[in-house]
Amino acid sequence: MAPPSTTTSTCTVEASRGTHLFHVAGYSLHERLGAAESVRSAPFSIGGYDWAVRFFPDGGEGGALALLLELLTKDAAARASCAFRFLNPATGAASARWPVGLLSYRPGVVNKRAQVSTFRWNVRMYAHDDRLTVECAVTVVQEPKVSLTSWAMSRYEEPPSDLSGHLGRMLGEKEGSDVTFDVQGEAVTAHKIVLAMRSPVFKARFYGPEREKKMGCVAVEDVRPAVFRALLRFI
Repeated sequence: MAPPSTTTSTCTVEASRGTHLFHVAGYSLHERLGAAESVRSAPFSIGGYDWAVRFFPDGGEGGALALLLELLTKDAAARASCAFRFLNPATGAASARWPVGLLSYRPGVVNKRAQVSTFRWNVRMYAHDDRLTVECAVTVVQEPKVSLTSWAMSRYEEPPSDLSGHLGRMLGEKEGSDVTFDVQGEAVTAHKIVLAMRSPVFKARFYGPEREKKMGCVAVEDVRPAVFRALLRFI
């Protein structure tokens, strides 16, 4: 029967991160550009794709403006998250971040969920010399990779048996012997349980109903000591 098998799989994902600074000079001239009009940053590369930041200075009613991340790489599809904030390089001041969660991007397709907006008066404090700096931190997430590893649980390999060798050494060392044979005047010792296990004759002699309760030396006739020792070793 084959041993049971166990399988395991691992999902790994890689991400590339980068930051782009988009400086909008003459910011006051862009404030009334129009709700549908935008200015676009130069292309920048993160995660093997080309991106741009689109800035809508007059993003809608009530004096709002808007920002979004745009994928430029032709015939591509990418997954990314980003976060925008405004910086004032002169003072070191920075606005709160406006995060955009992980979304799918395609070139030429504007994903409204990728757009963040705020009021103009919220960002004027970050303009310096009529120059507004937009920071866009992008994380491009690659497609997850799943690897499958399978293995069979190894069967425990038993060491080779050396029972005969152990028994032979025990017989030669005489340790624990509990029976003595008189073979032509020569004493030969052995172990009753081993002989009984291997020979029904010895089993009956040592453990059968006719066994002697107080067994002394067992006399063996018509067999030379060397032959009898060989017999015991064979047993």
